[in-house]
Amino acid sequence: MRNFSVQFCGKFFLTTETQRSQRVTEKFYFAKIDLRKSACFSFATISGEIKSFKSLLRVPLCLLSATLWLTFQCTTSFSQRDSSTIIQYIDQCNETYYANPDSSFEFCLKAEKESKYQGNFSYAGEIALCKARYHILVTDYETANAELIFAISCFEQKNNYAKLSKAMSLKSILLDRIGEHYQSTKVLREAYLISKNHGDKAGEISRLINLTLDFIDHQAADSAYKYLLILESLGSDVKDENLYFLNQNLGLYYNMIDDHTKAIYYYQRAKEVSEKFQMTDSKATILARLSESYRKLKMYTEAELAGVESEAISIKNNLVFEERDAVEQLVLLYEANGDFASAYDYQKRLMDVDERINKIEKVQKLKEEEYKTNIALKEKVLAEKELSIQEEQLKSEQAESRNWILASVIFLVIVVLGFTIVIYLRTKKMNQAIELSKSILEQKNKEVTDSINYARQIQEAILAPKKYYQSLFKEIFVFYRPKDIVAGDFYWFYKHDSRIYFAAADCTGHGVPGAMVSVICHSALNRCVKEFDLKTPADILDKTSQLVLDTFSKSDRTVKDGMDIALCMLDTKTNVLQFAGANNPVWVIKNLNSPHIASLPAKGMMAFEDKILVELKGSKQAIGYSTKKQPFLNHELQLEPGDSIYISTDGFIDQFGGDKGKKFKSKFFKQKLLQVQKNTIAEQETMLSSIFDQWKGEFEQVDDVCVLAIRISG
Repeated sequence: MRNFSVQFCGKFFLTTETQRSQRVTEKFYFAKIDLRKSACFSFATISGEIKSFKSLLRVPLCLLSATLWLTFQCTTSFSQRDSSTIIQYIDQCNETYYANPDSSFEFCLKAEKESKYQGNFSYAGEIALCKARYHILVTDYETANAELIFAISCFEQKNNYAKLSKAMSLKSILLDRIGEHYQSTKVLREAYLISKNHGDKAGEISRLINLTLDFIDHQAADSAYKYLLILESLGSDVKDENLYFLNQNLGLYYNMIDDHTKAIYYYQRAKEVSEKFQMTDSKATILARLSESYRKLKMYTEAELAGVESEAISIKNNLVFEERDAVEQLVLLYEANGDFASAYDYQKRLMDVDERINKIEKVQKLKEEEYKTNIALKEKVLAEKELSIQEEQLKSEQAESRNWILASVIFLVIVVLGFTIVIYLRTKKMNQAIELSKSILEQKNKEVTDSINYARQIQEAILAPKKYYQSLFKEIFVFYRPKDIVAGDFYWFYKHDSRIYFAAADCTGHGVPGAMVSVICHSALNRCVKEFDLKTPADILDKTSQLVLDTFSKSDRTVKDGMDIALCMLDTKTNVLQFAGANNPVWVIKNLNSPHIASLPAKGMMAFEDKILVELKGSKQAIGYSTKKQPFLNHELQLEPGDSIYISTDGFIDQFGGDKGKKFKSKFFKQKLLQVQKNTIAEQETMLSSIFDQWKGEFEQVDDVCVLAIRISG
């Protein structure tokens, strides 16, 4: 996690309160002398001249003058109060944040309430920083971003460079959370330069820590190590909570270069610091990292203890990102040590946490209407608070000026009654606006669902219809079952002369994101054969990967989405099969008495009765982003009538199910393919569908499923 000692600020509510306070104070300041005189004159008029008609006309004016003077006295009294209470609440907020974020936020709200009560907004920026820090922690990014805008404005006006650097550093964290990685790094560098150029040593250290973590996140080992050396050279200047982040980042660096023994050493040091300073979220994070390193060293008991403790701390303190990290490590741990039942349980937990995080994206789609609703709600709360402030001012004035209490109470009762009527009418109008906004939101939700359903029709339109691929092969089936309305898996066919191309592809993710990537990849395959006239599967995959990268390169941030695929080309004149794959294989089943058995590859073979299965593996790289890009390999195999070809995505073999909740696995899948060889292709499709459903049982489908089978006709 990043250094959460930096924060950021809000805009709407505090801005409204500050502006109102300034306007009220200015009005009372310029009226001060005249109000006092008017107040004295008013009560003299009431007592001495009430018998005349002219004096009767003066009574309301006198009462108004007296009340204005009283209100000014209350406001002046509040502004002159000692600000130590506000400072105390802010200090308590910062001291308790790492140990108990919820309690820290309560102190922040108390500081805000006291600030409004006193009319003292000198600490509005610091209060907004505390609020923003908490809102980021609980993934309320919209509110946190509003707080940030206001805080940066406050600190720029006051030339408070230390706190400006903190606010900008926290802004970089928010940008990173919402996927704006390039902008996040840019803002973080600006924050670092502000601290360095203005002699803010603590801020410089904090920004350096975040920069090293940023380079680690982007696998820039050399840059990360360079800045870590700078941090270590600062020596005694790195202290308190920053010692945690220094040791954490050193551990992450050694984990990145696979020196897990050193990584555990630094993680343990970071854990000791988190316990010393009661850094709750940091402890949850470092325990997850310890679990990862222990697992990679096959120290499974230690890995489980660390992962379970991290999960418990995260749930207790509502730390959704730390909870996801811990649950993910436990899934990997249980898969590594063969506890598949626990792995499945935690896989479901992981999907639940991901769903909570993904809801943020849905909220962003309705941002405009929700923002209007939030404004209406805040205006309603603000109006109610204004009434409460008026009542508090009345109580304070009664204690300070008993000579004026009777007249003030009478007039204020009239004002409050009138104000209450105004508030009631205003609140009623706001409630109507809220109901209207709610109706609009419901309509927007319906439109989003309708759009997804329409997207399914678009995706179905790019998939080859059943009549088309059955016209290419006499014996063929496509078992296609998306997990959601739209899918990341797709199948593809293309015919040119005697060459027929077919593929089963698995794009990153499932649902709407996966479907969007699938459209890009499907288009790239079509361009390769139609526009560039490529012939071999390997050449097609090389060009497809380049086209996908070119598409994503237009984004300001690094996009690692791509595709796993098994791509085949069958020459119907010669029955020669060519194959190339990105992480996915092809399985060919032949008769044991085939004359071409001797030329088949020795590895990946499996026999059953009079049939033998041959596996041709794809290259170990994906279409799109890859750290070690190499040309795809092209395989060739002579086929005969009766031979069968199978390609598939990983949805079938990764499905949890059975009596013990294990994955189906590739080996079991190949055994099932051999066992159904005596059946026709149409019967095989029905049997595989039944096998999948029986295996899945009550378990949830974990991914899109696509299996394609072809039998060579005589």
